[in-house]
Amino acid sequence: MNTKLWLILATGIAFSSATSAEDKVRSHLKCYLQLEDKSEVVHHFVNSGTEEKLFIDSLTQRGVFMSDGVSEKQIQKVHECVAIKSNFKNKDAVELEKNTPF
Repeated sequence: MNTKLWLILATGIAFSSATSAEDKVRSHLKCYLQLEDKSEVVHHFVNSGTEEKLFIDSLTQRGVFMSDGVSEKQIQKVHECVAIKSNFKNKDAVELEKNTPF
């Protein structure tokens, strides 16, 4: 009887911690952006916990590192953001993504 009670308690704890871990699911996004020098890039982001629209709106307050890994440029405008496995609707973004090594 005592063993069954501990087994039930352990199962309950495992499920409760699993559901709380799901609350902080990370979403992976790719965004078509215009930078401060008017260049356009596709960049990947990971959003953990923030509402997606708020996260996208906050991107213009950030910078992104260039391919050299040292220089950084501010994001001036967000044209479009989609889930990492989705396709862009913007034709320029689709073409740029094809030519962007990830």
